Amino acid sequence: MTRIFSLTCLYILFLLSSCSIINWEVEPDNLKITYQDEELSEIFHDHILRFIDEAEKRDMTFRSGKVNIKWGPELANHVNATTFSNGIIKVNPSSVKINHDHLSLQLISHELYHLLCQPPSAYDHRSRHLISGTPYVSSLMVASSKKGEFPTIDNVEMWEYYFDELFLHHGDYSFVYDYESNSK
Repeated sequence: MTRIFSLTCLYILFLLSSCSIINWEVEPDNLKITYQDEELSEIFHDHILRFIDEAEKRDMTFRSGKVNIKWGPELANHVNATTFSNGIIKVNPSSVKINHDHLSLQLISHELYHLLCQPPSAYDHRSRHLISGTPYVSSLMVASSKKGEFPTIDNVEMWEYYFDELFLHHGDYSFVYDYESNSK
């Protein structure tokens, strides 16, 4: 009985000590990114740097320090990319989003948010709302989108809105409506 108790205590101590090794508050500039090949780097590197910069501006930390971007040819046609809890983001090579700069930014920001900012048990997609008077969806975290539902990258005000909504308001739709009221 004493031996079982001792082993149980040792096991609990081991679990507690291993949890302290995991850094759940990684500063954005400490994020390590790897790519399967140069093409993925060319498509996403600048967008990942932007995601990091936007997170830093909003005092965000990440729950992981490593991201590995890979191709996912096995992904179903309707899946643009997917995130795995081990730090891997797989991108469908047939995704239309990788051929458009603004959609590549949306795609990788969406997946990075799942991987780095949400607890694994709470991956969520936001409700599909359009911002009043625009063809644009209200969040980078909608489950699916079409080419015209995000602005081009040169629309700085809209992209600031998207990163504010992503990092600061987490799907709070009163923020969307406040944005609509102030932009009229």
